[in-house]
Parts: sequence; C-alpha cells; structure tokens
Amino acid sequence: MVDDPKIQRHVFAVVEAKRTKNETALDASLSALKSIPIPERGDRVSARASNAEGLTKLQANDLSVAVDRFRDGLFADPGDVEIANNLAYALSKMDREREAIPFYARAIWLAPDRTTAWAGLAVSLGKSGRLEETVAAYLVAYKFSRNQEKTKLFLQKQSNDADNIRERELSQRVLQELD
Repeated sequence: MVDDPKIQRHVFAVVEAKRTKNETALDASLSALKSIPIPERGDRVSARASNAEGLTKLQANDLSVAVDRFRDGLFADPGDVEIANNLAYALSKMDREREAIPFYARAIWLAPDRTTAWAGLAVSLGKSGRLEETVAAYLVAYKFSRNQEKTKLFLQKQSNDADNIRERELSQRVLQELD
C-alpha cells in the first residue's frame, strides 16, 4: 500500500512553511491536507487484532513480522491512524526511511495534529539526512503537542542522551528555535 503523492506534497508543504516561518502558508497547507477525503473505515476488529500482533512482535524486536502485521491491519482498515503510525515506526526502526516516510505522511493526513506522527517523521527525515526538514517537522510536532513542556523535556533529554550525535544536535537546534 503506497499513498497518493498528493498527501506527501501537502505534508511537506506544512514542513516547508514551518521551516520558512510562514504561518499563513502553514495554515493553508494544513487546510489543503485536511481537504483530501480520508478512506472509509474498514474491518476494525481484524485491523486491531493485526495491530496488537504487530505491537507484540515489535516489542520482541521481530521487526519484519511486525511490519507484515501492521500492513495487514492497514489493509483491513485504511483509515486507522495508529496502525499507519506503528507501521512507519517499525519501518524506521529497520532503517527503511524511504518506506517509513509515506506512512508517517499517511498518519499525519489521517490526524494532522498527531504529535507522534510529526515527531516520527522528523526522526525519519533526520536519519535520511534531511536536516532542515527534520527541525521543521519537530517544530510542527511541538506546535500540536498537548503538553509542550513534556515535549520540550523530551527534546532536552534527546539533546543529551540520543544514540547518535546527529540526533543530539538536531534536538539542540529545535530547542534553540523554541527559545
């Protein structure tokens, strides 16, 4: 399942608007994204069962099976934002960013204010070397965060404790932008 490139264009228009600090363009891009009709909900019971199996496999670090279960779940219910986000996360854990990014975009399309999807997109962009977009995506995540103080604490922790230096530096840049 690959999403319409139009969804990614709109998601990245939001990122670009945030990067250039153009709040008018950001609002327009979000409106355009929200205007794309979302899919009808499918077999929720089957989808949630596949999601639960995927989460179990994810916790066991059986990532390829987790990806398969999340794909099954998303096929059963293409409108399930949690499954789209979980699929993207599992792909990113496998360093398959090219595949993860469209599913983060899908999750964002389904729920444009979903902080975890924006943060996950930021991580995938950072792992892909798209640094300016990474900072902007984190800033969008912060914008939609229901608990901005907690988000800021997470970024502060990342700026000191992240596994790789690039993640630490990017978190520091985001914090600088927020000050």
